[in-house]
Amino acid sequence: MPEKKKNRFPVFLILISIIVQLGALFYLFNSSEFFYKYWELALRLRGVIPPPVEVFYSSPFYISFLALFQGLELNYLNIQILQVFLGALNCWLIYRAGRLFFTRLVGIIASLMAVFYGPFIIYNSSFLPAVWVITFNLIFLICLGNYARERRPVWLIGAGIFIGLSVITRPNIVIFIFLLIPWALAKAEAHFRSLLLLLLPTALVILPVAGFNYLRSGEFIPVTASGGWVFYCSNNERAKGFDFSPPRELNDRISAYYTRPEGEKLSYMEHILSREIAQTKAGERLSHQGGSSFWFNEGVSFIREHPGSYLKLLGKKILSSVNGYD
Repeated sequence: MPEKKKNRFPVFLILISIIVQLGALFYLFNSSEFFYKYWELALRLRGVIPPPVEVFYSSPFYISFLALFQGLELNYLNIQILQVFLGALNCWLIYRAGRLFFTRLVGIIASLMAVFYGPFIIYNSSFLPAVWVITFNLIFLICLGNYARERRPVWLIGAGIFIGLSVITRPNIVIFIFLLIPWALAKAEAHFRSLLLLLLPTALVILPVAGFNYLRSGEFIPVTASGGWVFYCSNNERAKGFDFSPPRELNDRISAYYTRPEGEKLSYMEHILSREIAQTKAGERLSHQGGSSFWFNEGVSFIREHPGSYLKLLGKKILSSVNGYD
């Protein structure tokens, strides 16, 4: 293939992706009807509706991003179109990552698959942080790949920044930071310096979120106070491996909550109510972090007391990750 056409191909991918995603946005479904949770949390963060956000329970970056756009008086459609273009950028980044780590052909095939991949198309224009996490992770991987080839410190710094952005968008990404440490030690000559260049930018990105949580609650909560709750809802006697399984008391609490006057209720109260349930079960007042720790311990207790059931549940989770279920 002539060099000129080689360089043109990624642009072609981006154009196809934009056309496919805009078609889905305008003709297949109206994703503003789905996943209202983050839009509402952004309104709470701005103080437009009560109760205000005391600490972050979910995706600090995405809630803050939506709050900013709300403040600029941009509507649903403006944000959806922005995310469509971001999704198209991701197709190009997938091409770049494939070319960097494998071959140009791998990059082309992976990118074409991304252009027509159903979950990408849906999530890119929905009010969910998925498209942003993919962007941050891809740039992070490209920075690591470039550092492995060139050994320039700027690539490690960039990787640290983007993995930090990914963590404050999707907190469970923090698990992968621990996998970075042996990688950095193996790839770099100045081990301590390389770790510092990688982890310090990550910490600086997370610090404002931790500061917000501390100022609001007086507790050190690095990203969110929902880790224990999410862990329990995926690891208990009712969990099936394919769904979200909160305690039965949540439905009762929600029913009671919605008896309040119209102006005093919200559509998304899960994490606030989870803390109330934890306090009832514990028989004492719990902090935000204390509520999260309570649910984490409940999940660990299930695993310890029912190891056979947990292994069966884990098998179902593995199956759900390798089949067509999303």
